[in-house]
Amino acid sequence: MSRIFISLTVVAVGLLAAAIFLGLNVGEYNEQYQEFVSVTKELRSLQRKRQMDSPEAAAWLDKSAALKDQLQPLRKKAKLHMMVGLLAGLVSLLVNSIAITYFIGTNRWCKEVVGAYHLDTSYIVQTNRLKRLTFPWALLGMLTILVIAALGASSDPGTLSPTTATWVPRHFWAAMLGVSFIAISFMIQVSNISANSELVDKIVDEVRQARIARGLSVEEDPA
Repeated sequence: MSRIFISLTVVAVGLLAAAIFLGLNVGEYNEQYQEFVSVTKELRSLQRKRQMDSPEAAAWLDKSAALKDQLQPLRKKAKLHMMVGLLAGLVSLLVNSIAITYFIGTNRWCKEVVGAYHLDTSYIVQTNRLKRLTFPWALLGMLTILVIAALGASSDPGTLSPTTATWVPRHFWAAMLGVSFIAISFMIQVSNISANSELVDKIVDEVRQARIARGLSVEEDPA
């Protein structure tokens, strides 16, 4: 389990790092988008005044067309950043959920096996301790992903909010600090899962010896 979990954490952190890299290469998307929105509003104002044939309207139309051409590549980069970020967030949530599910399952299994074979109850104490040490990190990692995503949505100029540009640096720093925290969280979870896996192996060895002593088949499920 620990090897599988390590592989999953590497994939998750890699996707998060890729999302940050793509975000840094979006460029001045917010500023140009806001300028395009302002030009569009001005054109609508002229249209309401029935002044679209005026030289002023022609100048605004030219500016709108130029801004639209400039926005196209930036919009594609922003969309790619958001898609990779969404994928990274979902994978990270999945990895944290796997850690929680793993400890819930192994903790219950440990209690049942220790009770059934009258093993040392310290096994239950140890697996409970590892579960309690892991759960807060997994939950905080999941909350961190949600915070980063929320700030990213707040900085999306597609919402047409006039304050989206002010959220960009907050989203950036939340992503940088948040991904660092998530990486540390994964390292702690990996360590605890590895320790729990060793604990499970010890229980399995003791169960095997107990079954041999009772003349039972060791190939059967000890639980």
